[in-house]
Amino acid sequence: MMNKTNVRNMTITGLLTAISILIPMLPLRVILPPAFTATLAVHVPVMVSMFVSPFSAAFVAIGSAIGFGFTGLPPTVTARAATHIVFAVVGALMIRKQFHGILGNKIVKVVVVGIVTMILHAGFEALITIPAMRLFTGYDGAAIYAAATTVGIGTLLHHAVDYMITIVIISALADAKLIDWTWKR
Repeated sequence: MMNKTNVRNMTITGLLTAISILIPMLPLRVILPPAFTATLAVHVPVMVSMFVSPFSAAFVAIGSAIGFGFTGLPPTVTARAATHIVFAVVGALMIRKQFHGILGNKIVKVVVVGIVTMILHAGFEALITIPAMRLFTGYDGAAIYAAATTVGIGTLLHHAVDYMITIVIISALADAKLIDWTWKR
């Protein structure tokens, strides 16, 4: 039998997944051809799900990739969105483990998770750009390198902004007792 926490987490995961599918389809994006896009707040549902569970993080990240698949954007963009699974699950595992006392300060923990996930996020999106662009566009090496660099730097910045928005939302959800954020103690 399921307890209240499991039902609540499943409900939150379902809602975040729906939002993560919907956001890419909204006209809230900047596009820099050939491979960089920045969709306002698209990472927020994935990042919020990291504070629910690793399963939630993976599921919501898959939803985000599905949402990008529906947009009609180049397949490179959808492939980049699929890499969100990596940073989301790693971030969720870091949050769940709470560093086992390695870092005592809540703010330091939040910053460390943000930095680690930001580096993973940017790195994987830049790396996936290389084969995806070669496969889908046939651009030469210099153009692909320039696109991967633009994607990596742009993702670092985009991740940082969305992570700051996420922390505000997580704090509000924890205050409302809708999620258990043990770092609040």
